[in-house]
Amino acid sequence: MAAIAIIPTLNPSEKILEVVSGLITHGFSLIIIVNDGSKPEKQYIFDQLNQNQQVEIVTHNVNKGKGAALRTAFQYVLTNHPDFDGVITLDDDGQHKVEDVIACADALKKNKNSLIMGCRNFKAKETPFKNRLGNKITAFVFGIAYGVKISDTQTGLRAIPTQHLGIYINVHGDRFEYESNMLVEAKNNSISFVEVPIQTIYLEKNKASHFNPIVDSWRIYKQIFTFFFSSVLAFVVDITLFGVLSKTLQIESTLRLVFFATVGARIVSSLFNFLMNRYVVFKRKNSLGKALVRYYTLAVFQAMVSFGLVSLCAIFMAKDLLVVWKVIVDLCLFIISYRIQNRWVFQKKATAKMKKKSAIVTVIFDGLKLFGVTLLLILVLFFGSTTIVSYGPSSAARDLFVLTVMETSAAKFLARIYFSDEQIKTIIKLNSAHDTGEVSNGDDIVIPKDSDTFDLKAITVENITGATFIGKLMIVNDPSRLFVATLPEFSQTGRGKLLSTMVTENNAIAGINGGAFSDIGGVGKGGMPLGVVIQNGKIRLNVASEYSTLIGFDFNNHLVVGKMTAQEAIDKGVKEAVSFGPALIINGNRVPITGSGGGLNPRTAIGQRADGAVLLLVIAGRQATSLGASYADIADIMVEHGAVNAANLDGGGSTLLIYNGEMMNPVALVNGPREIPTAFLVRK
Repeated sequence: MAAIAIIPTLNPSEKILEVVSGLITHGFSLIIIVNDGSKPEKQYIFDQLNQNQQVEIVTHNVNKGKGAALRTAFQYVLTNHPDFDGVITLDDDGQHKVEDVIACADALKKNKNSLIMGCRNFKAKETPFKNRLGNKITAFVFGIAYGVKISDTQTGLRAIPTQHLGIYINVHGDRFEYESNMLVEAKNNSISFVEVPIQTIYLEKNKASHFNPIVDSWRIYKQIFTFFFSSVLAFVVDITLFGVLSKTLQIESTLRLVFFATVGARIVSSLFNFLMNRYVVFKRKNSLGKALVRYYTLAVFQAMVSFGLVSLCAIFMAKDLLVVWKVIVDLCLFIISYRIQNRWVFQKKATAKMKKKSAIVTVIFDGLKLFGVTLLLILVLFFGSTTIVSYGPSSAARDLFVLTVMETSAAKFLARIYFSDEQIKTIIKLNSAHDTGEVSNGDDIVIPKDSDTFDLKAITVENITGATFIGKLMIVNDPSRLFVATLPEFSQTGRGKLLSTMVTENNAIAGINGGAFSDIGGVGKGGMPLGVVIQNGKIRLNVASEYSTLIGFDFNNHLVVGKMTAQEAIDKGVKEAVSFGPALIINGNRVPITGSGGGLNPRTAIGQRADGAVLLLVIAGRQATSLGASYADIADIMVEHGAVNAANLDGGGSTLLIYNGEMMNPVALVNGPREIPTAFLVRK
């Protein structure tokens, strides 16, 4: 037999005599016994073992642990018997049958550069529960943390090529954790694993084992636990700083806010994490400069992935959950980050003997897995939930999902993944506001003069709340202060203006987004309105469009709502108008609305009370605290506040109310407010 058998032992029973006898019988020419500080009363067993010419005994004067015993044996082999092909480690209590040892030796002959693992079947009835559970936990942890996929990580029966012994001599750990660390070091050196099925034997429920479940489990998982603790501390630093920065940085664009908050938080937390990992977790003495460069290369890449995935989550799900999305994304990223840090950033000198190409390929592969696993998790969660909603038992939830995404510019495709165009049309038809063909006439509106009982100059803002939304309602007592602001020129390729810019340029005190505009795929620049635009009594735009509901004010400062042509509007004395809809209330009558009347989305609406006061309503949507409102919801709000005429304006990502230079509602887009072509402004 060209392999040496190694048996570390502490206070052995006479079973070890049977084990050694069986090995000799089956052709093992050299068996190294490591006496790891056994009691004097066990000396007679070692004396009997020493009578075999095939046995060589190495002794520790004091107990140093199984890991130390194995290292001693490996060094002894390299010093005294370097010509053997390899070594086979096994236990001293007879749990490893000779035929299984031989099977591992045969596997070593066929796989001279691999670590051979004699793996037990933990599904066997004779396996004690604590061993079965312990192995499952260890196998899972090693699979996640190191990419080591082995069915029996705790087996003591292993066959090791002699040329690899130098690597394992440098593995840290003196007790049972050593065998686990061997697996990590093998993985770090690109050494493959070969599993050999062996018999599952536990003598007297493994009572003879010196394994301490608490102490030795801590030693096995110590590096993982300390890395996790280091990561948690850095994670807390990162999330805390991210939260502080996202709340204190005065940046209007959400995209830029996420970017700068992420970068600022990551610089501080990563430096903290680097120092913890270098000096506490991995305790590596490789080049500080090289480790720092590699660490920040990883940190930058990880921050980019985090930024991208958090931004995607905020765009397609809920912006208000930025911190929650960051928690989910970064928890996934840190797992593979551990593997990259262990194998590349804080690389041991022994590991550095790997081929450079192999190391680079490994890091790239782990990096791709880092990105892919996280992205896959998010996609599974997202599309899994939408599939359940679409095909689940609740038709109301299905309809709400379809209506909500179909009212967006960028997410319509989600409905089309699950439903045909005909099905979508049917759902929309069953949940819509129905046009009555009526046009408001202003007969119900009487605008009082300024008096002690009616302050014509007053502007008030109220909080609006509902089951699925929050919002703001501005009440402007003097309707003559309302006017339409628009662009000097309209163009499909031109850009619109931010509502804040329109308010400032027109010396207004407040403003709300206005009518429809070209927005193909949700990436429109806001330079081209749709339908009709009337300003100062003149037709600025008259484009044949599905948007034929006009919303504006006539020269009597009455809100005009209804379907009409541009010329019909001029003939009715309309001086300011945009196109959108649907109408919600006309001449004191709420329009018929079937079902929910639409999905839950950010909404903008305008109305007028009988005393002429104008109601400007915005409903936040796509937020953690405000999913959005339906047409039925905003019609109810208008009725409750005394509107005699009211209509829906452009909503979604355009929904915004500005008052005294402040945004009164959160916008639904991650990159901040949209550029728009029209708005209703309030004069100072």
